[in-house]
Amino acid sequence: MDEQQSQSAEDHRAAQSEPENKVSPARLSRRRLLVLAGGGAAGAAALYAWLALSERPRRVVVGPPPGGYPVGQYQVAAYGVRTQVNGQSAVDELVPPTWNLVITAQLTRAPDRREQQRLESALHAVESAYAYSPAGIFALVAYGLPYFRSYVRSAVYDAHLPHMRDSGAPVLVDAIRFAGDTSATQLEANDVIFHLRSDSLDHLLDVQHAFFGRSGTLAGQPAPAADLADLFRITTVRTGFVGAGLPRRMAEQAKLAFATKIPTAAPLFMGFTSTQRLGQASEQAVAFDQPPDPLLQPLTTARPGDYFAGGTTLHLSHLLEDLEAWYALSYDERAARMFHMNVVAPQGRVSVQTSWLNPNTSALDAEQRHAVGHNEAVQRGSRTPEGQALQLRVDFNTMDRLDSSDAHPGVHFLAFTAGSEIFHKSRQSMDASDLAGRYGVPASANGINSFIHATRRQNFLVPPRRHRAFPLVEFNP
Repeated sequence: MDEQQSQSAEDHRAAQSEPENKVSPARLSRRRLLVLAGGGAAGAAALYAWLALSERPRRVVVGPPPGGYPVGQYQVAAYGVRTQVNGQSAVDELVPPTWNLVITAQLTRAPDRREQQRLESALHAVESAYAYSPAGIFALVAYGLPYFRSYVRSAVYDAHLPHMRDSGAPVLVDAIRFAGDTSATQLEANDVIFHLRSDSLDHLLDVQHAFFGRSGTLAGQPAPAADLADLFRITTVRTGFVGAGLPRRMAEQAKLAFATKIPTAAPLFMGFTSTQRLGQASEQAVAFDQPPDPLLQPLTTARPGDYFAGGTTLHLSHLLEDLEAWYALSYDERAARMFHMNVVAPQGRVSVQTSWLNPNTSALDAEQRHAVGHNEAVQRGSRTPEGQALQLRVDFNTMDRLDSSDAHPGVHFLAFTAGSEIFHKSRQSMDASDLAGRYGVPASANGINSFIHATRRQNFLVPPRRHRAFPLVEFNP
C-alpha cells in the first residue's frame, strides 16, 4: 500500500471514531483534506473538500432497507430521498443526495463467472457497510456497448436485449454528436460506469478507495471483498454536488466573477431547480418493461421476467458552462431561455413549474420572437403525445474540467430513459435546429445551447439489480 492509500485508510478509520461519522475540520490538515478529495494540490479536488467540510451526515443504520432492495438499481425515491413543496412557488421538488461520484472504466481482462461473483461481492460489501439511503450510499453499475461487444457472445446479446416498439431499434445504441456539439466532443468507449450517490462525500471516497485503491476497508471495517483494482483501468473520475445554496458557495470560494449573481437558494449553477416532479419521468416509467402511464403500452419489447426487465438506459455527458455569459443576461432573459417565452416568474425565483406545454409553443415563439426556450424545445422529444415525461435526470454541478486539473463550472449530465433513442430525440429537439434554420433564431436566443459545451458523451445499459454484475457472461462458454 502506498503512502496516499495508507493515509486514506487512516483518515477513514479516524472518521468512524468521530461523532456523527465525521472528520473534524479542526483536525483536518490541508494534506489530508486533499487526500480525501482524491488528490491534487489545487483545482476542483480542493474545492470539493472545502465544501465537504460543512457536512454533518447522520449516523447510518446498516442493513437491508425494510421491504428489501428495489428491482432497478436507479430506484431510490422510496428509500429516504426527500420531497418538498417550494414555499414560494408551490412547486413539488425532489431533493436528491448532495454528492455524486461517477467512475468510468475499462476492463483489464474478459470477465467470467468468478469475476461476476467478485463484482457482486464488492457491491454487497458496500451495502453491508452503508445503508441504502442518502445518509449511506446509493450505488449503481452500468455497461457500455464496448462491454457487450467485447465480452458477450453476439447471439446471447441479441437474444436478450430489448428493442423499441415503435422503431425496432435496440434500447442501447452508440452515443452521437448533436448539432450543438463540435468535432472535439468525445464519444467515449468505456466498458463500465459506477455511479455513487450520498449526502456524504467521504462515504463515496471510501468506496472509491476500497474498489480501486486497495484500502481494504469500508466504513472503518475490513472489507477485502471490495477490492476490484485488478479488474479495471479507470478512465475518468467525475465528482459533483447538488443542493440549495451550494453553487453560490462554491463559486464564491473559487472566486468566480459572477458568483454573487447566482441565487443563494439555487441548487444548480444556472440558477434554477431541475428536479420538479412534474418535469421528470417516474422511476417506473423509465424501466424497459413498464409503460410511462398505466393506460399506455411499454415503450420496449421487454416483458416482466425477461433478463433485463426492470433495467433502463443511462446517458452520461460532461458539459462545461459559460456562466459569465449566462449571468450577463437579465433574470427575465434567463428564465425565458430556460423555460419558454411566456414564462411568468417573479424576479429571482429559483423553482419555476415545468408542466407540459400543450400545445407546444416553440414553433410559434421561433417564428414570432426569433427565440426558443429550452424546456419548450426539449418537450417536443421528451414526452409522449399524451404528455407523459420520458426522461429522469440526475444531473449535478461540477468543477471538473476532465482534460486538465483546472477547475471550471459545469454539469455532469445523467439521464435515465427506456431507450437511448429517447434521449437522442430529446437532445435533438433541444438543439431546435429545424426551428432555428426556418425562422432565423440566433444561437444566443436558442434556449441554453450557446451557454453549454459537451466535452464527451456515452450511453450505457443499467441492468436490474439481480444482473448488475457483468450481465450475460454466465452464458459464455
